[in-house]
Amino acid sequence: MELKVNGQLQQLMPGNVGKYNNESDKLYLSDDPIRDWVAWKDHVLYFDDMKLGEIAERLKRLYDYRFIFDDPALEELRFTIDIEQTAAIQTVLKYLQASVQNVDFKVIGRDIHVIEVK
Repeated sequence: MELKVNGQLQQLMPGNVGKYNNESDKLYLSDDPIRDWVAWKDHVLYFDDMKLGEIAERLKRLYDYRFIFDDPALEELRFTIDIEQTAAIQTVLKYLQASVQNVDFKVIGRDIHVIEVK
């Protein structure tokens, strides 16, 4: 398969990711993990070393819940998760909580409180 942008051509092989940089006007192959790019089509939530604040934004859109961080520092915690997108929000929170010992999630209505456990 070929990828062509502004007269530039790159040959794509399975597992390749083509990227175009607007600033440099360059088309190149990236060594980004392919899982980052295809998880959505497999209906999988995949976060690789992502900040909890960024994860919360994605979950907010997918599940229609609002995240409230008791301590803004909790937004900086990083997680890697790979779970079916069809999983209930409670299941996703359980997986996140299991990967660190100092975070808890309290669901109250459509709000999810992110709490530091001492």
